[in-house]
Amino acid sequence: MNKMKPSQAVLLNADLLPIILSEFEENQDEMFLYLFVSKTWAATLVRLLWKSPIWNSPRSYKSFLRTLKRSNVTFAYGKLIRRLVFEPIKNREQPSFANDDLKLFSTKSDRLTHLTFGQTDNFFSAEAVSELVKNNPNLLGFAATKPCYNIEWLNIALSPVINGHCLKLSQLEIQNMRHFLIFLDYWPNGDYSDDAIGQTRNLIKEIGFKCPIFALDINVHIDDEMADMITQTFKNLKILHCETVSCSALKILLPYCKKLKWLSIAFSSENPNEDIQQDIGSQFPSLDALNLFLPPHDWSPFTKSLAPNQTNLRRINLFGCDSVTDEAFLPIAKNCLRLEFVGLICCQLLTDASIAVLARNVGKNLKNINICRIPKLTDVSIIEIANSCHNLEKFVLESCKKVTSRSLTLLVRKCKSLTELSGDYPRIIAAKIVSTLAVQGNTKLQVLQIHSRHDPDSNIIEGKKYRRFDLGLLEKLAEKCPKLRELELKCYITGLYPNLLINALYKLRNLEKLFMEPRQNQKLNREHIMRLENHPRLKEVRFDGGCSEDAISYIKERSKNKKGMFIHVKPVY
Repeated sequence: MNKMKPSQAVLLNADLLPIILSEFEENQDEMFLYLFVSKTWAATLVRLLWKSPIWNSPRSYKSFLRTLKRSNVTFAYGKLIRRLVFEPIKNREQPSFANDDLKLFSTKSDRLTHLTFGQTDNFFSAEAVSELVKNNPNLLGFAATKPCYNIEWLNIALSPVINGHCLKLSQLEIQNMRHFLIFLDYWPNGDYSDDAIGQTRNLIKEIGFKCPIFALDINVHIDDEMADMITQTFKNLKILHCETVSCSALKILLPYCKKLKWLSIAFSSENPNEDIQQDIGSQFPSLDALNLFLPPHDWSPFTKSLAPNQTNLRRINLFGCDSVTDEAFLPIAKNCLRLEFVGLICCQLLTDASIAVLARNVGKNLKNINICRIPKLTDVSIIEIANSCHNLEKFVLESCKKVTSRSLTLLVRKCKSLTELSGDYPRIIAAKIVSTLAVQGNTKLQVLQIHSRHDPDSNIIEGKKYRRFDLGLLEKLAEKCPKLRELELKCYITGLYPNLLINALYKLRNLEKLFMEPRQNQKLNREHIMRLENHPRLKEVRFDGGCSEDAISYIKERSKNKKGMFIHVKPVY
């Protein structure tokens, strides 16, 4: 009998196996494949799968409910569940949730720690949710993430919390107010009246007095009265997300929230003078993460007083700050040297002067950068990122028209730790990026999302001599980037003949998600889709047109009657 190797023994160790397999918890489709490896694996995987179930389709949800209803079973499945999330998965059909389902969960599951309600339809009644909450006294987190859950619904659903049945609740998210970026008629049940705001404030206050809340996510405007309530009620607040906040409310809030580590705020439309900005900026506690929206105004006094105290900041996201200048951003670039994530969205006045400084200063720590709609950005900044940020793992660049292939191909060559590369580029630049990847290779790259656009100006800048994006390039990409899991190519690919395309996709052995634009004059037919279904790992396919009528009919038929790969074809008119 062969002696078991140490590596094999580890994979059968009942104590170590849960730690190893928990790394794959979000990829439950893969976990199902290994249920029959051994009894130890089966017992471990069942517990992990039921701890936080994911329903990719109405079919999987119905199967889950059938198993939960059974009485003669090996495991007490309901007791294994810790987290329930009732919301649709991106690009997937939402299961048909019903109040009877919640009654079943109330009967079978009394060890839940987290509940999330975010359906787009099939909404639960407040009474059914209340019963489920009441039967789970160990609840730690509750989230209602859609404005359709109005204050009347919340008052009933959360009545067990108010009455002291969930004394461990520490994370609360309620999005019952209409978001200021959403059109008023989008959520017809959303609240926006003064009465609803007052009732929401009272609800949050009652919960705060009963429960040790440290994470609060509310899409309401924080005025002085709300700020007073938060400081008196939430003594241990570490995470705060809100809709908007006034300067006077911040002056009340910040001195009493010294434990804050994660803050997301949008300043209301005010024009605070220099003294007020400096006063507010200096009172911010030392944060780990800051998401900030600044309305049109000169905010440099605020950032100059804020930045020196943020030496431990690891994440910053500036969204829609189109009045933030280099003068306002440079203090952050010079003082926040531990930044790992930087998001700069629609900061239209920023230039290379500040982004290049940021790259030099945080180079060894920066892992993720997302840059969108900064028209003054040029190759200077991208070259600095390529030369300084060798530990970069995720890079996203969109709508920055002055950036050329010279800097982007350099970044691809030098940042060898990239696991995700995404962007919106002119057609020639997109081809050069993919060509560089196909030649240089990247053994860590897992996500590649390239959207190309026709840009005559880039043809002049880039020149006409370049390797066109064809199937040969796609095959080389499969060879040089073997770990690719997600591939999104919304761009023109020459020679995209259906049989050759399917053959090329099979060479991407680890591919799980695919989005492409097949040629409209060379359409995929039924047989091509059937071949694609046999790909060893592919789980989700989206085509922007490019399928024949018999292929579309087959896809519609299989979506109703067959489990397995998710396939969607967007009509092209």
